[in-house]
Amino acid sequence: MKSKIIASSIAGLALLGGTVGFALAETSTADAATKTAQAQVTQDAPTAHGFLRHHRRELRKEALDATAKILNMTPTQLRTDLKSGESVAQVAQAQGVPTTTVIGDLVKDVDARINTLVTNDVITKDFATKVEAKVPAVVTKAVNHQFGKKS
Repeated sequence: MKSKIIASSIAGLALLGGTVGFALAETSTADAATKTAQAQVTQDAPTAHGFLRHHRRELRKEALDATAKILNMTPTQLRTDLKSGESVAQVAQAQGVPTTTVIGDLVKDVDARINTLVTNDVITKDFATKVEAKVPAVVTKAVNHQFGKKS
């Protein structure tokens, strides 16, 4: 249940396809076999969605951690607020953080990760440009989405 709630918080980023999955899962210690597999997944959209399914939990955790850091709170506190039916925007307002700041910081984080993928030749520059164009809308939708049940 927790993973479903967290998924919705910022996992809307996952709608961008395999690129965001790679962006959030990229590690600097990846070996050659992993890089080859990632490059193959990036070129094949159905497989990229499979990557997201298999790594959904890690992606949700990273999204929750990044959002909590922006809001100056712990991931556990943020998770509790989201489960109670609040949106990330409402939590940000309660914390005194402008929603535009949250959205802007998350977009910058995703864009930086996408640029890392381009630098490491995991995705092409053209594909990165297309994905980066969609990031602000997806992040905005996720930040304004209400999760959990209202009591």
